[in-house]
Amino acid sequence: MTFDLFDLPIFFGCAIGLQLLAMHFRHPRKNRLSSGIFVSLLLIGIWQLFVFGMMFSGNIAAAPHLTLTGFPMEFLAGPLFYFYSEAVFRDRRSLHWLDALHLIPYLLGVFFLRDLYGLSAERKVAIFGGENDYVGPLPLFWFVLFVSILVSKAAYLALFARNVFRFEKNVRDITADSLLVDDVRRYRKFSWAFCGYVCLFAGLLVYLSVSHRYGVYADYVWYCLKSVWLFVFAFLAITNRSESVDLSPIEIEGLEVEDEAVETEPRKYVKSGLPEERQLSVRLAIESYMDKERPYLENELSLVVLAEQLKLHPNHLSQVINQEFGKSFNDYINDYRVGYAKELLRDTEKSKSANLMEIALESGFNSRPSFNRVFKKATSKTPSQFREHAMLRKREELIVSSG
Repeated sequence: MTFDLFDLPIFFGCAIGLQLLAMHFRHPRKNRLSSGIFVSLLLIGIWQLFVFGMMFSGNIAAAPHLTLTGFPMEFLAGPLFYFYSEAVFRDRRSLHWLDALHLIPYLLGVFFLRDLYGLSAERKVAIFGGENDYVGPLPLFWFVLFVSILVSKAAYLALFARNVFRFEKNVRDITADSLLVDDVRRYRKFSWAFCGYVCLFAGLLVYLSVSHRYGVYADYVWYCLKSVWLFVFAFLAITNRSESVDLSPIEIEGLEVEDEAVETEPRKYVKSGLPEERQLSVRLAIESYMDKERPYLENELSLVVLAEQLKLHPNHLSQVINQEFGKSFNDYINDYRVGYAKELLRDTEKSKSANLMEIALESGFNSRPSFNRVFKKATSKTPSQFREHAMLRKREELIVSSG
């Protein structure tokens, strides 16, 4: 077998995939469904890269019956991503037999390629084992197959993104843990990046087909990009803490409140909410407690913890924050944290002796990126810009007072 420089990224991607699998098994997940789907996604990606690498490098003669075995698996990626989001973001623990219907596109792909799979080893080597120098129009059969894959990915991406966005909204309503919120935000960014990947390759596919410039290097770009976003996703999945969030229904006095109760519409509080005349007194009690006790300085403060401190039901606390302050729990707590950070940054002595990470931690944030993001959103300045501006004003005041 022979390999050249262009083959290295493909097989390097396989090696990275195996390393990520090893990382996963060192830190197993609590949810067996999400763990099984994660492993399946990585194994499929590694297999596809390996088979394409063998074909692209001209070494498929060493194992001719592997030819194109990874191609129909493109139809499995979408459903697996969707079910992964169901397991992680909606705490789904098992699959139903009807979920097997999602395998139909994959089975159809295998069926339409059955003639190729049935060829003899010698015939496969003759067709796919030579030089990859074809450049021209993409045959209609393959064009339709590619388009079907892209449409499938786009549809399941929409379902994946829906679960991510809903989960992010729910998390913001129950916790002020900035690291956890950032974990979910990274999934949202991944959704947009994946969308860009699908749109980019769809446009490239149409252009190359119409201009009769399609060649094996278009497949090469596809698999290189595929390996990048798959392994970025794998890294996110390994490092995220989303499964530690409890979004289960809350029960009190025999009343079960569904997890949709984190939505911000007034109708959600019809059966279990506080009456309007009571909301004002609870609001005043919350404001007084926040000013005196400063619970927002706790890095992993959650809705349930603050409700216990205030001796309120979590749903009642959520109702007052949503309706009286017009904010999610996360945004409400972060406003206090930003205000406290501004005091520290205005304090010349404190600001000189402490770096920004120390100020972030003291203000209740548990990461520098989330501190910068939230602070800039609230003040239109980064913490360092705000500190420089505060110090400049302090000097100007000293000059004026001394003059």
